[in-house]
Amino acid sequence: MGLLSDNDLGPLLAQGVLVKGFATAPRIRGAAVELCIGDIYVPGIKGGDPGSPRTPLNALSLRQGETAVIRTLEELALTQNHAGIAFPAANVSLKGLLMTNPGYVDPGYAGNLHVTVINMGREPYLLRRNDSLMRCLFFKLDSPAERRYPPLPSPIDDALLTRLTKDFMNIKARALGEAEKAIRTAELRIKWTQISVPVLVAVISAIASVFITFKGMEKRLMKVEATIPNVQQLDSRLGTMESLLPLEQRVDTLETQTIAEIHQRLERLETKPKQ
Repeated sequence: MGLLSDNDLGPLLAQGVLVKGFATAPRIRGAAVELCIGDIYVPGIKGGDPGSPRTPLNALSLRQGETAVIRTLEELALTQNHAGIAFPAANVSLKGLLMTNPGYVDPGYAGNLHVTVINMGREPYLLRRNDSLMRCLFFKLDSPAERRYPPLPSPIDDALLTRLTKDFMNIKARALGEAEKAIRTAELRIKWTQISVPVLVAVISAIASVFITFKGMEKRLMKVEATIPNVQQLDSRLGTMESLLPLEQRVDTLETQTIAEIHQRLERLETKPKQ
């Protein structure tokens, strides 16, 4: 078994062997033949809507996480002496387009290849008819394969597109869920603000009232403290006066005794006989 090079591929392709149905001249790269995007189908689409099995698309902008099914533009036409291996083109994979089922192609296979693709990149990926999609290597067998590959109808039908999901891993639904969660959080914050602000204002008002009352009491206390020296002086004067009270009583007693003695002496003088 040997891998076919461009020298081997050119003549075979010209005879309609291995690959046919090129829109332009065959694109041969070293030992590979380039296959391009043909019909594009969208999972979840039914009936005659664009992207359904009966109405494929020629172009589709595939957003992050979205899937599509692609039928190659070219048809393979392998003989019993040839087998193939298909794989994504490098320029496609590097942009984030993931293919789920390229691989081995049996000897004798005839028909288009079909792959499911997922946009794993952040930016939308534009799928367009005739754009590069895959490359296929072909091998010549040492002896022809005995079992012939049976012809099969197109695998693209409503059942297939219903089974596949349009949004890989529900990225869109998860994004909407996160958005709804953010909205609910914002609404709760607004409600909390509506409740807490009046309470906070009331608390601040109460604190301000207590503070004003305290300041008033503080001013009154300062006035009282300012009068303390005068009070102390008054107290000292009262103490002095209280200490002088016994002396005043003595003076009163002496005055009373003196007046009484004077009266007595006057009376004696008046009653004494004259000479």
